[in-house]
Amino acid sequence: MGNEISIDISGIKASSRNTWILRGFITFCAVLSLVMGISSGFKLGTGVTAVLPGALIGGFLFQFLLRKKKSAIIGYVAFLVAAAAAGIAMMNQVGNGFAKLANDVLTTVNKNMAMANLMFVVDESTAKTDELITMILLSFVSAAVMALIIRARLNLLASVLVFLAVTLPMIYKGDGSAVWLMLGLVSVVLIMYVGNVHGNITADMYVHLGICMAVIAGLTMAVYMFMAYSPLQVVDDIKTNMQYHGENVIYGKSDYPEGKFSRYDDTIITGEERLQIRMSQPKQMYMRGFVGSKYTEDGWEDSDLKIYGGDYEGVFEWFSSNDYSPLANLSAYVTQSAENGGEAADNSIYVEISNISARRKYQYVPECVTYSSLENLYAPKNDVNFRSQGLGRETDYFFDMVDVINNDYKAIYGEKWYQDQTGDKIFHDSENVYGTFARKYYEDIPDDMRKYFDSHVPNAGQKMNPFDAIKVVRDYMAGQMSYRNDADEYTGDEDFVIEMLDGHKAGYSAHFATVATMLFRYYGIPARYVEGYLVNPVAGSDVISVTDEDSHAWVEIYAGGLGFIPIEVTPGYYSEDDDTGKGNTDSGTTPQTIPPEPEDQQEDNGGGGGSMETVLLIGYIVLGLIALFIVVLIIRRIVCAIVRRKRMNDPDNEKSIAASGDYMAALMAYQKKKLEDNISPQLLDLLRRYKFSRYIPTADDAKFVRESALEMKKNVVHEENILSRIKMGFWNAIR
Repeated sequence: MGNEISIDISGIKASSRNTWILRGFITFCAVLSLVMGISSGFKLGTGVTAVLPGALIGGFLFQFLLRKKKSAIIGYVAFLVAAAAAGIAMMNQVGNGFAKLANDVLTTVNKNMAMANLMFVVDESTAKTDELITMILLSFVSAAVMALIIRARLNLLASVLVFLAVTLPMIYKGDGSAVWLMLGLVSVVLIMYVGNVHGNITADMYVHLGICMAVIAGLTMAVYMFMAYSPLQVVDDIKTNMQYHGENVIYGKSDYPEGKFSRYDDTIITGEERLQIRMSQPKQMYMRGFVGSKYTEDGWEDSDLKIYGGDYEGVFEWFSSNDYSPLANLSAYVTQSAENGGEAADNSIYVEISNISARRKYQYVPECVTYSSLENLYAPKNDVNFRSQGLGRETDYFFDMVDVINNDYKAIYGEKWYQDQTGDKIFHDSENVYGTFARKYYEDIPDDMRKYFDSHVPNAGQKMNPFDAIKVVRDYMAGQMSYRNDADEYTGDEDFVIEMLDGHKAGYSAHFATVATMLFRYYGIPARYVEGYLVNPVAGSDVISVTDEDSHAWVEIYAGGLGFIPIEVTPGYYSEDDDTGKGNTDSGTTPQTIPPEPEDQQEDNGGGGGSMETVLLIGYIVLGLIALFIVVLIIRRIVCAIVRRKRMNDPDNEKSIAASGDYMAALMAYQKKKLEDNISPQLLDLLRRYKFSRYIPTADDAKFVRESALEMKKNVVHEENILSRIKMGFWNAIR
């Protein structure tokens, strides 16, 4: 007769609650982290107070409605009608709010976006209120969508949406908030955990969730704080390497070291094609990619963003309103020269670029690009270069450039109209302001290097004319350094420039450009380090093929009026009697070619494409994720064992028996057996009396059931093979 009775031991007096409340809480957390992750990453003008009402009310309301099909349909239809009515009634406010939000995003992506006429018209008098209303509406809509996704058990979709929202702004712009990152990861844990539960959420599940959330939140905050504020050099090295290898995966490997001294000896040329160029007429070009503005002990870096604030807060927006950009300064000067009787001719050349395999982090553009072409290019990086946005998937672009005859910038420098300031007033005003900016931020050199130059270089302590300094710098470096492809590794024992001049005394274009940049700065000339491609067209060819052999480094100096212009400083690339700064088109790129490794080694190094390095990096990432997954499983197993032991040893005899019964039921379910068929008659009788009568169990009863559960575990483990035991312990967490 005992075989006719089936006991659902999992339901024995275990506390439970309706899952819609928990789903509502999860929806609230997910929407809050999703919207605020995007808001903080793109610096939207609204705070958490605008998101909280929609996320909180919407999360619980929609999960309550989604308990039943009928209420869900009625509720969602009513919501759509109400949202449409509100949108119509407040069309102007909502439209203005969306425009303000869009402008916030565009401004964050690129402060100079206004020059491309992509900014939306906003009524600033009501913009703040309208943006607040729009954000509340957006958070409410987000709650409706997220609630539906979670209720439909599309757990992976919900988790991916939240994860991307809190991480992409950090990856894309380097901005974001640790709070929303932490909440987002906690939300992902909640979604994935509860999404796999069918039926009621029991008390022990709440304990597991709480522990998992606390562990994830704690680890996230600890790692974030450690990586962000640790004074250890090894942490900086890890972050630098992570960024470098991550960008290699996203953008492709750079042919040059991007200003990092530790990688100056790690440049390999394979002859692989990088760019294809079509020009309306052939012209030598220095195609600017990486630009190093700030000299550090580790290498060249971007300028600190703070230099664009302070006295220069809003200056670049003012430039845009004047139809002026430092990146198109030379073309503006040429136009003014042609209009005011100068030597320059206002001729333009049309250029089309196809990026075959060059690093997609940049759009490679020369210094003489026209202002009207900027709207066809990626967002300009302030006054430095053209950076791709996102993953840089676009590979084709075009622009117009002015044709300075023979690249002879000296011939048009300091013309009378410029000296007398009789050209266009807006151009003069803008260029004068930018000239002051350039002299303030691109002349900095370390004190120890300045002292070294004071006692070693010619014309020590003098401020020089840009074109007079060119020959001085070239001659000094030619006497101190020799060109050599196989550069020695930088030891880091002393300053890089001093070590080059006093120690190694040899290198290729990256070394010469680095030393020359600091020499120009010493002579009072704003200068910066540049990497990219030197293009020397072949006459009669419609398509110019640029390979990694054309990768090169040079200096850009600021010459009043002209803006930043390229200066060739590598021996073999300029004529000995030249002081104009231009490259020698007859020299080609032969001196720069670094011999490729043997074919059997190229595959390992990946050449310029970094294919093997990419595969290895992906492998490391996969291994890291697997290791993280294993750690989570181990922690989960430990936590489950602690909680289970605590419940089974509860002083309350009823709770102890319930926990022990749950455990035995789980063990039998794992073996796909019936509990009542695999326990002793005495234990079955005790469980029946406990379940179906008012019998109050004693401490001995609780001990008997607990010991029976532990004995059952031993038997189950003994019967299973090693793989099943691993699954039982780490996946099912019942061992």
